[in-house]
Amino acid sequence: KTFQCFEERLARLVSRSLTRPGEARLLAQTLWAGLHGLVSLWLARRDFTWEDRETLITRHLDMLADGLLKTEDVTPRR
Repeated sequence: KTFQCFEERLARLVSRSLTRPGEARLLAQTLWAGLHGLVSLWLARRDFTWEDRETLITRHLDMLADGLLKTEDVTPRR
């Protein structure tokens, strides 16, 4: 159900032409994989010296969003 909600939200962005060309399902799976990778690394590498968790999450989401949005819609956050 969580993925379905995620996909529906992305479909709204796609329908408003705010994203790079692509189907909502493909975009949702790509973003889901990126988020899954971060969580998997945290769980597998607890001994790694991670940056501040909130900062890392924010930067990761910013980078994923920047790749999702049309180039002209991207506003640098750094």
